[in-house]
Amino acid sequence: MHVVPFTISGYTFTHVEEGDALNRPARDRWTELHDVATEAWRGEPYEPCDISEGETVFAITDSSGELWGTFALYRQRALDAALPHVVSALVAPMFPELDVEIPGEALAPNGLVVNANEIIEAEERRATFWRRTFGVIEHLVENGLELEDGSVLEIDHIRFPQTEDGDTAQHQWTNVREFFDRYMKLVVEFDANDRALRTLSIWKPVDPDSSRARGAFDA
Repeated sequence: MHVVPFTISGYTFTHVEEGDALNRPARDRWTELHDVATEAWRGEPYEPCDISEGETVFAITDSSGELWGTFALYRQRALDAALPHVVSALVAPMFPELDVEIPGEALAPNGLVVNANEIIEAEERRATFWRRTFGVIEHLVENGLELEDGSVLEIDHIRFPQTEDGDTAQHQWTNVREFFDRYMKLVVEFDANDRALRTLSIWKPVDPDSSRARGAFDA
């Protein structure tokens, strides 16, 4: 089940498997960035999830053909045994902006914030990460994945990690609802604690990020 390469905003997503030239570099980038991400976002070492339900890994190359990042669908799950081509999955968006850490304010004796520009740049990088993440999710839910045999793997919805579903607590997307509200064009289901649960196949009636096209990101 090999996926045909696809392009989003000038970046090419190539499905990699054992033996492919970009397979090892893409998986190494995944490992490198998930370690960096948990340190930057949570201040702790990465913890793996012990549950495996299959994964599809993409090496992302820029317009010059250089490896830029990795994206993966993992814990893929068919919605119905009779419809194996319709699935849900978790996503691992391993983009360069994942390493951003928002610095605290550094105050001068006169009370002015001396690192205001640094804070603004970090916030812009974090916004870029979320816009790119949501752009890929939107693309997948709207288009699915074309396979080499001409069929399409339909992505009914994207799930987000939950301890109730066997994921480690560290992997849950917590304290990020503001970014979903600000940049995600699809309706997303949240629980009472504002944890993202899953996307719904419904576009928001009011586009929160009208400068970005559906299924795209600003690059």
